[in-house]
Amino acid sequence: MSKVKKLEERIAKRKERIEKYTKAIKEERKLLKKDENTLAHVKYEDVLKKLMENQVNPDDILGKVDEVIEDENEKEESPEQNTHDNNFNRYNID
Repeated sequence: MSKVKKLEERIAKRKERIEKYTKAIKEERKLLKKDENTLAHVKYEDVLKKLMENQVNPDDILGKVDEVIEDENEKEESPEQNTHDNNFNRYNID
């Protein structure tokens, strides 16, 4: 009987530890997200300071950002189209 009781106590303690670890992990994830957000804000703050110091027009920067985004989107679309075309041509019988 004492063996059963000891095993039940051990299992209960393990469950308690798992619960503590789970809570600790959730808290760490929360702190990590907060730190990542803070880092991003600090980085952007530095960028904004440099832009203001150099009197850069915000519209010019937004235009450049849009160009970069368009270029990235085109690069992502191009390999897919080429792969699709190549697959189609592979099965195309003349």
